Amino acid sequence: MVERFNGRIAEVPATTRFDSYQSLEQTITRDVQVCNQHIPQKALGHIAPI
Repeated sequence: MVERFNGRIAEVPATTRFDSYQSLEQTITRDVQVCNQHIPQKALGHIAPI
């Protein structure tokens, strides 16, 4: 689960050009929320962690 998330996060700065640090920070914060609240995890019985 963590490895998949780390892979997604690593792709963000590699594939997106950000105008500012704040923009990068907002994007990563949003991605963390999506991963924790919306993406079902097989190990958790196909429910989101939070």
